[in-house]
Amino acid sequence: MNYLDEAVTKSLDEFMEYYKVVDTENIYSIGIEFVPIFRVKQWEEYNNKDKEIERLKEENEELKHKLKLINSYVYGCDIDSLGSEKE
Repeated sequence: MNYLDEAVTKSLDEFMEYYKVVDTENIYSIGIEFVPIFRVKQWEEYNNKDKEIERLKEENEELKHKLKLINSYVYGCDIDSLGSEKE
């Protein structure tokens, strides 16, 4: 989520400090601080994005390795050498 500030996304404490709302008029509470749920979901999505990117990179490397093994078996050579033969 690009619209979250970089400084806020470093830790949950910083995030809560930045996005907290204080019920100073004691309308909804007894003056406690709270963070709107949609902001917490944004923080969670932002932090999970990095984990998902890392997982996809690992999966990509694993698939590349499997492709090399398949090409090695089918063509009898390494996949890196296939492109150089055509040139």
